[in-house]
Amino acid sequence: IYGIKASSSLDYQYDYHPLNTGITYFRAKVTLKNGRIIYSNEVPVYYVDAGKYLVFPVPVNKYSELQVLTKIPDGEIIQIIDAMGRVMVQKELQSVRQVISTEELDRGIYFYRIIKKGVQVASGKIVVQ
Repeated sequence: IYGIKASSSLDYQYDYHPLNTGITYFRAKVTLKNGRIIYSNEVPVYYVDAGKYLVFPVPVNKYSELQVLTKIPDGEIIQIIDAMGRVMVQKELQSVRQVISTEELDRGIYFYRIIKKGVQVASGKIVVQ
């Protein structure tokens, strides 16, 4: 726990733990002088190391969403490929958290690849249930 003594009559105290890869939820807890406690809404923070990508959940349910996390989007393209080698989905990663619908995919095993400036930088397997 870290604490800060402010120049005003407020004291600040916070817990800090290094972020894990994925989604971490944060909220603030405010304890008033009378002992009353107020909590803020939870806020998601998306984190992945630079140059890395996280594709989840695996398996993913049909009619659900596949999520792709990247530290800083830089024109990468994700392709989802079926067992016959056909590109079924192709989408540019435009944000730290990119959502891809699985509605158009049949149940089965797929592969993904992430391409940056013409070079494959990541790949893996996706199972749609």
